[in-house]
This record gives sequence, structure tokens and C-alpha cells, in this order.
Amino acid sequence: MNNDINLITQREQQRDIYSKMFLATALLFGVIFVLALILTLYSLFLKAEEASLSEDVVSARTRIAGYGEVKQKILIVSERVDSARNIISKRNSLETRTSQILATIPDIFSVDAIKAESDVITVELGSLSLLAFDDLLETRLPALVKDESLNLKRIESSSFTRAGNYQLTLAFYFDI
Repeated sequence: MNNDINLITQREQQRDIYSKMFLATALLFGVIFVLALILTLYSLFLKAEEASLSEDVVSARTRIAGYGEVKQKILIVSERVDSARNIISKRNSLETRTSQILATIPDIFSVDAIKAESDVITVELGSLSLLAFDDLLETRLPALVKDESLNLKRIESSSFTRAGNYQLTLAFYFDI
């Protein structure tokens, strides 16, 4: 019998239902508001990151452009070094050839002039003895022609004169 008696009025029951619905609605709006706030903050964070990344991209492109200029300068310097190396190697080869020619000439000769170009070296020699010229022309110069390291193409005698002593001008032609 006690079970059939209801002491709560219908009004209080409705109020209880309304208050529960109000709490549920307030809680739902609160959750939606918090989610919207979180999404807004996350969106602002992403925009800040995007701006930072954009700045990084711009600075990286600027640095890369600077490296392009450096690369261009390095290529120019490298080309200049290569041309200088080429000139020096030719000069060294010219010096080597000249020194080998002068080493072939006996001490009895006076070397009056040397003219050197890339493919020809001209030497003016003087001596009082014809025997010295004979030794030079018959033994020393043929041995010089056989030396393949010189790349000697031919030897020409331009002039042979006697003005107090004997003068001989020899031109040594090289393969380049």
C-alpha cells in the first residue's frame, strides 16, 4: 500500500524534467562552446605556423639565391685558375725545352740571344772554333732530335756568318 502513494506533485516532476533538460542543454552548449574555442585556437596556431613557414621559405630562397651568386663567382674563378694553369704549364714546358736545348750546347759557345715562342725557340750561338760547330751539328743536335720528350719537329739553321768569330742561328720547331 505504501507503494501507491505519490507524495511528489506533478508540478515538481515537471520542474525536475525541465531542470534536467536545462542542464543537459547548458552542458551541450558548453561542450560546443569549448570545442569551438579549441578549434579557433588551433586555427590561429596553424595560421601562425603558416606565417612562420612562409618566412622560412622566403629566407631559404634568399639564401639559395645568394649561393647562386657565390657559385657563379666560383665558376669564374675556377675558369681563370684553369686558364692560368694552362699558361703556366705552357711556360714551364717552354722553360724546360729551353733548358734542355741550352744543356745540349757545349760551354765553348757563347749564347748571344734566345727568342722563345710557343712552337719555336731561336738561339744565336757564337764560337771561335769550327770544330765546336762540327761537334754540335754532327753529334749533339741529332741526339737532341731523338729525345721524344721534347716533341721536337725540326731544327733549321737560319744563318751562319763570320764577323770576328763564327755566328750560327738555330731555330728549334716543336709539336704542340
